[in-house]
Amino acid sequence: MTKFQIILTAVFGMFIIIGMVAFSMYRGTSVQKLSPVTIWGTVNQKSFNDFLSVAQGESSNSALNVTYVQVSEASFEKTLVEALASGRGPDAVLLPHTMVLKQAERIVAIPYTSLPERTYKDTFSQEAELYLTSGGIIGLPFIVDPLVLYWNRDLFSAGFVATPPKYWSDLSTIVPKLTRKDERLNITKSAIAMGAYNNVDHAKEILSALMLQAGTPITRFSGSTLQSELATSFGEVGYVPAQSAVDFFISFSDTSKPTYTWNRSMPNAKDAFVAGDLAMYIGTASELSEIRSKNPNLNFDIAMLPQVKPGNNSQASTLTYGTMYGLSVLKMSRVVTATFASIIELAGSGNVPALVQSMNLPPVRRDLLAVTQPDPYKTIFYNSALISRGWLDPDPIASDAIFNTIVQSVTTGRLSTQSAVSKAGQELRILINQ
Repeated sequence: MTKFQIILTAVFGMFIIIGMVAFSMYRGTSVQKLSPVTIWGTVNQKSFNDFLSVAQGESSNSALNVTYVQVSEASFEKTLVEALASGRGPDAVLLPHTMVLKQAERIVAIPYTSLPERTYKDTFSQEAELYLTSGGIIGLPFIVDPLVLYWNRDLFSAGFVATPPKYWSDLSTIVPKLTRKDERLNITKSAIAMGAYNNVDHAKEILSALMLQAGTPITRFSGSTLQSELATSFGEVGYVPAQSAVDFFISFSDTSKPTYTWNRSMPNAKDAFVAGDLAMYIGTASELSEIRSKNPNLNFDIAMLPQVKPGNNSQASTLTYGTMYGLSVLKMSRVVTATFASIIELAGSGNVPALVQSMNLPPVRRDLLAVTQPDPYKTIFYNSALISRGWLDPDPIASDAIFNTIVQSVTTGRLSTQSAVSKAGQELRILINQ
């Protein structure tokens, strides 16, 4: 390390210590407010403000002085760049893990001398390790929104299916029982929405979950360099996990197979589920309130995302895909010390329960995930949070187009699965290097 780097690391270490000491002492009848801190993020404005109102409390017993601004995910990059250029940018950002890589150069990494890697891993669930870099920690994990399986109890009963699938292989017998067709063989009731892309909510996340379960990390660091693993073979000679995942995903739109239950002319998957025409919907934990409000009479339940059956694949892992949100301090903040102190407090065990309550999402702290939940839905969400995984995305919008092209190329017959995945791997590699 250069002399400058050593000094910089020591300074930021001091910021963390100052923040921790400040909040260990602020419990009292009269506390001086920290400097105002502005956080920009993609999380819902009302939900986060509800959390802040609890976390900041009354002015006499909280040192926090935080303002949150919601910015559209689609325009976040452009809006942030313009604001920073004009000196109007925020002090910190609250972003999904898929967006943090694009902002890494603007983020102040927390040095391991201030927050040891061992302490970090013991505190947060495994997906939080996405924020660990060779240069330090680029985000404090906040909440996670895992994929779960919503299932229609009435349609399951009508098909004489007792329980939701625990393993993906169970779908081979369940899907034909739940799919209904009219006299012209048009699908009137679908078992599950997979096989197409544009009308399947979270298609990229579902494919990611299948690929991660099958054994590919999609992207990963080799030293300090991020590399694409999308088309890489693992374990058995010639076994490419991503190809297996794509073949399984598109099988549900293959008219020649008994599991045919979905196609690209069908309505949006979530709308079909809310209308009672889709037996299983793979969605996020955050969608529970929306589904309830859109159809209060819908008789549904929630289960864990299905897994690869043990023994079917030696490379398989038990996991679901989760969108993790983390807090990061920006280098251009004029109040770095106050910002560090604020995000440490916001992400602390004392405030996270209020966040869980306001957003109806599971936490990422292991101590809170270990608490038994009386709500059966929260039990599913908390268990899913523990096994949630993700991957560092160089450009969420561009990579979504890559995943879309994989599905479209294979389902239309333009490319074989092997060729489509190989091409996508090359495109993802180019995206990383841009």
